[in-house]
Amino acid sequence: MMAQMAQISFRIDEDVKRQVEQALDDMGLTMSEAVTVFLKKV
Repeated sequence: MMAQMAQISFRIDEDVKRQVEQALDDMGLTMSEAVTVFLKKV
């Protein structure tokens, strides 16, 4: 059985977004994966 998915939308400074995307790319993660990891830890 597949888990139901929800969509979250938020605004962030474009420069911060680019920096985060680069850092996550270096770690082999997408933004979605990183947010999911964060939310599961919370």
